[in-house]
Amino acid sequence: MRGWILSALLATALASPALAQQQGQSESPHRVRMAKGSPIAKILFAAPPLILEDDGTYADVIRRIGKEVSHECGAVESYGWDFKGQDHEQQQKQAEAVYNSTTQALEKAGYTLEEKKAASVVDPETLVFTAGRKENAMLLLWSPLQDATILLICDTTSAAKSPSGKAAQGKK
Repeated sequence: MRGWILSALLATALASPALAQQQGQSESPHRVRMAKGSPIAKILFAAPPLILEDDGTYADVIRRIGKEVSHECGAVESYGWDFKGQDHEQQQKQAEAVYNSTTQALEKAGYTLEEKKAASVVDPETLVFTAGRKENAMLLLWSPLQDATILLICDTTSAAKSPSGKAAQGKK
């Protein structure tokens, strides 16, 4: 899944707002917006990410993966952390810190995380997780790029609560 097409789409989405910000363009076609937290997950991010504009591509990617792992997506959020201008080792450290702090925030908020395997996700560094707690459920996709990390989140709460969602997801 993450092959060259997904990587190119994700890289392009990150590059445009980051480039505009680096060049000091306040009136660019891509307004740079940062997120303090995720409205779907109801958590704060330790390091605020860029809110990635979605032309439907991110939603399509996570919805297709959701179908593979028997989770129906509702609302979708897309975030990116840009590590350009740092050496590879520093980029790796920052990507790990973002991943660890976000998963810790999810666990602290009461979510149980479970890694899922999707046949279309062939890159071993791209991770797919379900996250659930009593009042909501989500599907998450973490995808590292050369100098950035992407997080896609989709709300699977309504599907998880419906009778067909329970059967499809194997809920007890």
